[in-house]
Amino acid sequence: SHKFNGETTWISQDGKFGFLIAPSFQSREYGSHNYEVADAWSKESVDDGPEFFFPEEVQFREYQIDRERKGVTATIEARPNDETKLYLRTSYNNFTDTENRWRTIVPFEDGSITAIGEGTGTVENVEGLTRRLRQREKDQEIFGAIVGFEKLVDSWMLDGFVGISNGKETRPNETSTRFERGDDDVSFSYSYTNPYDFAVTQTAGPSFLEATTYDELDKIELANESGKEDSLDVALNARYDLGNDAQSYLKFGIRMRSKEKSSEVELYQF
Repeated sequence: SHKFNGETTWISQDGKFGFLIAPSFQSREYGSHNYEVADAWSKESVDDGPEFFFPEEVQFREYQIDRERKGVTATIEARPNDETKLYLRTSYNNFTDTENRWRTIVPFEDGSITAIGEGTGTVENVEGLTRRLRQREKDQEIFGAIVGFEKLVDSWMLDGFVGISNGKETRPNETSTRFERGDDDVSFSYSYTNPYDFAVTQTAGPSFLEATTYDELDKIELANESGKEDSLDVALNARYDLGNDAQSYLKFGIRMRSKEKSSEVELYQF
């Protein structure tokens, strides 16, 4: 992974003007390779013998994930006199998430149990093995800006701001594919000491890890998704200091917020 954060500031000699810029960047690549007993555990037996817990389905999963985040924050502030403050604050962020996932599903329940014991078992002629592949990229972009002021007039303090933000998200060409094996010529043995210590060994048939043995294309899904959100925030406040020993004051104001969202999805299935 890679990470960077920076900041630079500047203030004029008379202290009436200044700005700040802070960029950031982070990139991370990681993956995982694991399994999961994804379906139920049932009690099974062989030839009316004693019953033992049996995993109905095992899934082998592999993930490759790449995440990148970059952004920048910028602020400008001016104080032309002791009674006035003006400012502009902006921010921009972009986040990209790319994921490739491979999943192999072994349905033990669709085979014949030839041996079973406490934490062990053998399943023959398993059919319906499935490989599922998914490729996805998500891109988010957010921009925000706020401009405001503070003004002291005698015993009155006036302040206000106008803020806008715009967010976009796209998922272009997200692809999901499913392949199946039509034959029932594979057999497996398994063993476990607990649900998190599970081992599977193929004992017969073509390797279930070999992609070319999956001879049936079951499904292709292609999706394009996009969405956006725009918001507006406006406020104006007034505060009057009553000038007594209790430092009490009277404050009132008005604020308006609006937000608009939209999304669109195109989905193709074969």
